[in-house]
Amino acid sequence: MEATRTLAAFAATLRFEDLPPEVVQKATLVLLDFVGNTFGGNVLAETKPLLAYVRALGGDAPGHGAWSGLQDLPPDCGLRDGSSG
Repeated sequence: MEATRTLAAFAATLRFEDLPPEVVQKATLVLLDFVGNTFGGNVLAETKPLLAYVRALGGDAPGHGAWSGLQDLPPDCGLRDGSSG
């Protein structure tokens, strides 16, 4: 439990200015990679069966897919967005 408290205290006091430029650059690349792959993955033919499956689950749920515009349960959003990205 002490490790958790130590990590939480570190995270709570961390400022953007404290991050090394290399960390900021890598985080930026990772975020752009995620966005590009998720956005691009939703239009691939290989993703269409997965999108159809998630649509068939139906329901008016609070989750919202990253790029597909579908509203589903959060686990279904994770399945869809994680698989397409």
